[in-house]
Amino acid sequence: MQPNRPFRKVLIWATSFEASLGILGWALALLAGIPLASRLSYSLTIFGWGLIETLPLTLLLWLATKSRWEVSRKLIRTLRRTLGNLFSSIGLPGIIALSAAAGIGEEVLFRGFLQPFLGKYVPVWASVALAGIAFGAVHWISAAYAATAAVVGIYLGALAEIHGTIVVPITVHAVYDVVAIWFVIHGPGSEAPALHDGESEGTFSPT
Repeated sequence: MQPNRPFRKVLIWATSFEASLGILGWALALLAGIPLASRLSYSLTIFGWGLIETLPLTLLLWLATKSRWEVSRKLIRTLRRTLGNLFSSIGLPGIIALSAAAGIGEEVLFRGFLQPFLGKYVPVWASVALAGIAFGAVHWISAAYAATAAVVGIYLGALAEIHGTIVVPITVHAVYDVVAIWFVIHGPGSEAPALHDGESEGTFSPT
C-alpha cells in the first residue's frame, strides 16, 4: 500500500529527521573524541543476538495488550489514537524504512555518543541509566509512554555494554519498532477510528 501525499510527506520528514539524529550523534562523538567506529562492529552472530534480544520487548508489548492494568490499557489506547492512523496509511515499506532510520539514528546518538560521553564522568551503570532517561524524555507522548521508553532505553544501553557494539541495540530498536507499529495497527483491539475531515491526526513521535 502506497501512502497518500500528506502521509508520504510526513514519512519523508520523519525518516529524514531520524537519520539526521545519527549524523548529529556521529558529529558529537567526533568532537568529544569518542571512537564511535569501534562500537559498530558487526557479524551474523551480532545480528542474531539482536533478533533474539528483541523477544523480551515483544513479549512485554504482547502482555501490555492483554493487561487489565489501566495504565497499560491507557498507554496502548494513546499509541493507537496518536499513531495508528498515520502508520496504517504509510504501509509496511514505510514502516520498515522509518524503523530502520530510527534504530540507526537514535542509537548512534544515545548509545553511540551520549552513553559513552556520560561514561567519562560517571560509572557505566549510571551512564546507561542517564542515557535511558534522556531517551525516554525525548519520546514524550504521555508520562507512561516516556517512562516505558526510558526502560527500553536502559535495556538498549545495557545491550550495548554487554556486547561492546551498538549494532545489537540498533537491530533490537529497528526490529522492535516494526513489530510495535504492526501491533498498533493490527493487534487485538486495534480498530482505531478513522480521522474525520479537519481533525488532527495527533502527536507523531516514533520510538
